[in-house]
Formats: sequence, C-alpha cells, structure tokens
Amino acid sequence: MPQLSQWMLRVALFYLVLGFSLGLMLLLAKVTWLPPILWTLYPFHIECLQVGWLFHLTLGTAYWILPRIQRKRPRKALAWRAFVLMNVGIGLFCMCTLAGSRWLLLARSCEFLALFLFVLHLWPRIRSFSAATHRKKSMDTIVSTQG
Repeated sequence: MPQLSQWMLRVALFYLVLGFSLGLMLLLAKVTWLPPILWTLYPFHIECLQVGWLFHLTLGTAYWILPRIQRKRPRKALAWRAFVLMNVGIGLFCMCTLAGSRWLLLARSCEFLALFLFVLHLWPRIRSFSAATHRKKSMDTIVSTQG
C-alpha cells in the first residue's frame, strides 16, 4: 500500500473516532448535565464524519486501487497537496465552528481545491478495461514481430 494511502486511511480513522466522540457528547448533552452549548459543535461533528472520514477513506482507497500507468503514479505531488489542503480546510472549518464563520469560504475553497487536485492527479489513471487490454495486445504484437 502506498504511503499516501496509509496516511489517508489513518487520518480517516482519526476523524471517525473524533466524529463519533463528538456525537456521543452531543447525545449525552441531551440527557445529562452536560451544557447544551455543546450543540454548537454539531457542524464540526458532521464535518468530521462526512468530509474527514468519508473523503479520506474514499480518496485513500482510490489512490491505492486505481491502476498505475507503467508501474508508477504520475503527478504524485498533486495528491499530497490535496491531502494537505483537505486537512487545512477541515481545520479552518473547525475554527469557524468555534470562533465564527469568518473563514468559512476559505475553508470550503481549500476542500474544493483539494478535491480538484486529487481528480487532476487521478484523471490519467482512469481508463476503460478494453482500452488497456487493446494497448497491451498491440504492444505484444509489436514485440513479437520485432523479436
């Protein structure tokens, strides 16, 4: 498994645990003495689970599982930048949740740019199975005619 996929899956698990912990606190605030002000963390709880866990899990698995072109992953730096930007966007969103929505547009822009960079990285690796098989057969034919 590539290093970036390992990091994405680890971070996804971190966000899963964080999101469930926040959800537990929110549910406990309904029935116990915990202050109802904790409900201001609800958007952060959703962000951790939907963006933090789901996107990191999906993108980390896609990076690992999609076919490589000639045994390497082109434009690997784009994928790393997407990983960093996604976490910066989630961090900014968390600060917006706690301190106000002043940087909310910047947070969402970072997340959108991260997805765009990741799609840009993956785009050349998405091919139909028949196109890859046809290319391999034509390469085998060229090699067999030359040798």
